Amino acid sequence: MVPLTSRWFLFTVKVVLFFRASGIIGVKYSMIPFFLKIREMDNYSMYYSDPIAKQHQIIQKFMENRQQRIENDVPVLDVDFTKYKN
Repeated sequence: MVPLTSRWFLFTVKVVLFFRASGIIGVKYSMIPFFLKIREMDNYSMYYSDPIAKQHQIIQKFMENRQQRIENDVPVLDVDFTKYKN
């Protein structure tokens, strides 16, 4: 199984490639960490209020120290995305 953060990274790459290929918007690589943080907060809020999701081991692992990470602005992935621009 692919780790949760790796799946997020792959999801983000797919989104970036879709937008670049479709020409819908210009991709600003510096915005990817903000996108990931918003996605992390969205997932946290969804899992926090769902008692059934809390029973799953993967969700429990994701939720460990998640509130502190969000409050302290710890990056989801520590990657310098500006290195990957054209």
